Parts: sequence; C-alpha cells; structure tokens
Amino acid sequence: MVENNVRQSSLILGGGPGSLTVLRDGSTALIPGIDAWYVTPKRQKIGEKQRQRIPNDVILRDPLLAANLGVDHFVLPPAEGVSEEDDSDYLDLTLFPSWMICYSCNRMRKNEGPRPNECPHCISEGKKGRRMVQTNFVIACEDGHLDEFPWVEWVHKGIRGACPNPKNLIFKANGVVELRSQKIECLACGSYRDLSGTNTANPDGTTDLSLNLQRGSEFLCKGSMPWLQTHQKSGCQRHVRMVLRSSNNIYFATTVSSILVPENNGGASKAVERLLKDPKKGKIQAYLDTPPRNNYPLVAQMVLMNDPNYYEGFTVDELAQGLQEAFGKNPPPPKTDSEEVPPFDRTPEWKALISAREERDLVVRPVPGYGNNNLGISDVNAVPLLRKTTALRGFSRLFSKDVTASMGRQLLRRDPIRSWLPAIQQSGEGILITLDSEKLNKWAAQIGVQQRIQLIQDKLLKNNRTIPGGEAEAKFILLHTFAHVLIQELVIECGYTAAALAERIYSSGDKNGILIYTASASADGTMGGLVEMSSPENLLKAVSNAVTNARWCSNDPVCMGDTTHGNSGSNLAACHNCCLLPETACEHFNAGLDRGMLIGDSSGAQDFLGYFDFISR
Repeated sequence: MVENNVRQSSLILGGGPGSLTVLRDGSTALIPGIDAWYVTPKRQKIGEKQRQRIPNDVILRDPLLAANLGVDHFVLPPAEGVSEEDDSDYLDLTLFPSWMICYSCNRMRKNEGPRPNECPHCISEGKKGRRMVQTNFVIACEDGHLDEFPWVEWVHKGIRGACPNPKNLIFKANGVVELRSQKIECLACGSYRDLSGTNTANPDGTTDLSLNLQRGSEFLCKGSMPWLQTHQKSGCQRHVRMVLRSSNNIYFATTVSSILVPENNGGASKAVERLLKDPKKGKIQAYLDTPPRNNYPLVAQMVLMNDPNYYEGFTVDELAQGLQEAFGKNPPPPKTDSEEVPPFDRTPEWKALISAREERDLVVRPVPGYGNNNLGISDVNAVPLLRKTTALRGFSRLFSKDVTASMGRQLLRRDPIRSWLPAIQQSGEGILITLDSEKLNKWAAQIGVQQRIQLIQDKLLKNNRTIPGGEAEAKFILLHTFAHVLIQELVIECGYTAAALAERIYSSGDKNGILIYTASASADGTMGGLVEMSSPENLLKAVSNAVTNARWCSNDPVCMGDTTHGNSGSNLAACHNCCLLPETACEHFNAGLDRGMLIGDSSGAQDFLGYFDFISR
C-alpha cells in the first residue's frame, strides 16, 4: 500500500477509528480500531502472535479527565501515518467499500484483494484492462455501524430469491446527479431497480431503505464494524440509510476535553515530571503492582538506588510523593456494561481559571480595569499558557450525538475492557470572560426568555435530540452564542482564522463565563496575540462590536423570525451568516445558539430583552 500521511490530531478530532480516509490513489480505506495501534510485529510469520506495546513517550496523563472517562491514562495516536511498513508507528488500513465498478463495461464485483484490480470481464473480452473503482455508496446507522450497500438484495427486492452470482450486476448512471437516474441491473434474471429513496429518513425514525429492501420484513442494521473486522453478536436492529462514502455525515467524533489543572497546591512537582519522562516507567509501574501494592516509600528507594544519576538531587520523600501523584490516582478499568458517564465536571477548571497562578501547565493573570462597564462583564483573566487534553470517547454516524461510554468503547476496539483512550494534548493561550452573575440571573428570569427557551426544548424533544455537551437552558445558550459572535469579531481584530479559535462554556451551577482560546500541538503553543486582546481598551471594543453585528443578519427576517429552522431543533436565530462557526471552533456541533438571547427578538414575535439590552436599562 502506498504510504499515506495522517496528522495525529486528525485521528482524534475528525477522522479516528472507524472513519474513512482518502488515499493518494483516490481510493478510500477505514482507519482501524485502537487495538491495532502500536502492534508488533506488523508483518507476521506463521504462528507469530501480535502484541500491543504502548511506548512510554506516547502516554498522556490528565487525572481529572481520566477519572471522568473511567480510564487511568491516555495514548497519543501513531505519528507516522498509515502504511504497510513493519513499524508500530504505522496503521494498517482496510479498503472500504469493497464493491467495485468498471466504468468501461459497467460491471460490478466485490474486490477480493488488498487493492482495486483490473476488470476481469474486460480482460476476458480482449479489451485493454481497466482498473475498477470503488462504488460511492455504503449504508450506516446512527449508532456508528457501517456496512456495504446491499446491491444484490436491493436489485432483487429481498434477500430471499436473489441470484446466487453477484458478478452479473451492472451499474448504470444516466449522467444526472439524482438517485433515480442511477440503476442496478442483474444480467442473469433481468431484475433492475434505481436507488431512489435509499437515503430517505422518515419522521418516525424508519428509513425507506430498511422498509423497501426486504419483502415481508424490515431490513435492519446488522451491527457491522469492518474497521474492527467484527459485528455485534445480537445485531443492532436500527434502521439504516445509504450514505456517500465522501459525505461529511458519515462520521461524527465524540470527544471530551479538559484544561489540564495543575496539582500539588498549584503545580506538578519536578519529581512527577522526571518520573513521567523516565524511559523505564513500565518497570516502576511493575514495582508498584508487586505486593504490597503501591508502597511508595519502598519503590522510591528502589528507583533512587537503581538510577541515582537520573534522579540526582531528589530525596526519597520527594520521589515517594511524586510516585503517588503520577501513578496512584488511577481508577480501575471500566466495565463493558457500565452506564453513560456523567457530563464532564468543569468545576476544577473554573476554579483554576478564575484565580491568579503561575504554574508549569497553567498561567492565569487577572486583568484590571473592568470594574465599571456597561456590558455586564465582571472579570477578565488573561491565560498566557494552558494545556488542553482532548480524548476520543467514540463516534456516531448520520447525526452528531453524545455516545455512551460502553458503546464508545465497543466502537473503538474489539476488547472494550481497557485502561486507556486515544487523546492528544495541545498548548495554547486564552481569555476567560466572566459575566455578572446577579444581572445574568435577573435577565434569565424574564418570562419571554423562558418561553423562547421552551421553543428549543420542545423542538429537541420532538426530534429526539440533545445539545452535544450542552444543555437547553437560558444561561448556556446565552454564553454559547456570545462566544460565537465574539470569536467572529476576534477573527477580524487579531488576524486568527475562525478555525484556529475555540470556546469553552462554563454555565452549570454558579459558573457564568466563557473561555476563548487557541491551542496547537507544538510545544511552543501560540504567540500571545489573543492574550493581547484581554486589555479593557481592546476587549470592550471587540465585545461592543460583536453585539452590534449580532443585531442584524443578512438572512433576516427569516433567521430571527422562523422558529422551524435550526440544527436538529437546537437553534433559533442562528445561521451561517451570523453565528455558526467551523467544526473545530465549536465543541457543541453548532447546536444551542440563538441571537435572541443577546439582543432580543427583533421580529417582534416575543416581548423580552436580550442580555446586553437588559443590563443597559
């Protein structure tokens, strides 16, 4: 297979296990599950068993995030892309879909080798061999399963009675980009059928493909997971839809992220840093696992005795404390039948970000001068340095949605009982903006605000949807929309692209702020341009401009007045012309947005004040 490079971050943020990637030759292949990461040897001899060996230098630790997800650590994706080289830093791929078409004779057949081959029919006819190409169609369900399009069953209108030889199929397209113009024909029996309706979903959750493929019964998902080379034993029983292999709704990564909160009274000790970089870290863990387990003073003595040069300058007590912090807070591996984990508790992050600190992993500096402003901002903290850990918990297809912990593990690997999840860690900077809690609560108590929020809640309930990682409450939707319009203004003010900035919303309980930040995988992080905007003369101007721009959308009055549009029922006054951001900037998939929360209902349908009008009365 031709070597194909893939960025580490893309294997977490958008194209991880179970996703389709386009290779250099134009074919598509599935990224394998995490049980295929760091496996040696890549090329096996007969009877040789593969083993997964995780290098120490790719292990990441974030205690708060690990405790939330039920693991003890995280692992960076392989760094070198995908290839067939005998190297554990590479990933092996599975060609998918395996159904091929020859656009010379229109014959279809299943590919039987690792790469697309030449059309055997054309070769047998004495024609110049032509390389077959993959079909554009696969089937998927919302729970993340993926399978080949049932070509034989579809053309014969059922599983029973289908011709036994699928090599007799012909694919015909009339040049019009419509499913009804693309037809399948069986040369053996003369059956033919077009593809109209195969991607149609009905309001009750059924699909035309499931209802019209098999006579007498529904054609439901079999729970196929070809990236793991397995399937659900009991099947999935969800309705399936046809999806284009290049479609952007074929994969929605479910990620959970956290800002790394320093420990040890505000900072990680030097002993912890040295221990985590020790190339013999595996032996240290083995010492701790030997009865009596977790005897930190004894293991500290052994570590110091075995490698006195590496740990020069450390005492036994310092190493014992470091061992307890680095290795002693690991929860037991999760069970396969565990329920969905609760939403990530951002309270420790919030407490760390609202207080001044100068730590190795987090620097926070309060910015003076916000005591008297008419924008309802109570405090602003500049964050010149932060570290963000983003872990992949699972994924969905067709629609973005939160994935339960047990389902996510089943989608990521064949053996779901493991102690780690894939993740990346990035360095960056940001600005924390805190709104006045008293004014915010008074604003949210308006009857008109509650009625408008009820519209969103009713739409979500009707469509059986939720706001990924968020909540349909007035405070969250206000803060979320405010973050979006402010990011758009900061793009203009400081020259970042919208995709380079991101948000974090703190709205539960007594938290009432937003963190606008930028982060990258490089050790140096960013250059300080965003933190420079935290001064009152810069930020207050940017906030004022953002609110002014939010008062009008080029799609008004439709954007503000039409309550039927939105992202799966989660938005009101929000569209691509005013509020929506690139996928990398919004961790809530652009759901839970409404300009009305900021500036009121300009259509006049509802009588209430937006937050920035309410505080200026």
